[in-house]
Amino acid sequence: ALKTLQNAYKIQQETFDEGETYREMKDYLTALTYFQKGLKIHEEILAKRHPDLAAIYRNMSKLYFSTQQYSMAMKYDQQAVEIGQEKLTTTHPHLLEYREIFEKIRRKQ
Repeated sequence: ALKTLQNAYKIQQETFDEGETYREMKDYLTALTYFQKGLKIHEEILAKRHPDLAAIYRNMSKLYFSTQQYSMAMKYDQQAVEIGQEKLTTTHPHLLEYREIFEKIRRKQ
């Protein structure tokens, strides 16, 4: 069972990394496909409030921000902020980044 979980986590990470590569290349549709696959795997193997899940939400938020879909960007970043506030220290760099992205999106809306 542990081996299966480790394999699923590895596949999720590879899928997420591919999505991030496509996002950086501005191929947003392909990136979104990979992010959604990675998110689905991640939600199945980790707790719903896991800090790694917040990182995926952050990247999905950044993708939607890049395509000017600010309401979707806000939705995903809000989830990242909520998990970060619950699971990370108030000075953790990831939580600070999630909050910074939140403010950036808020200014665009």
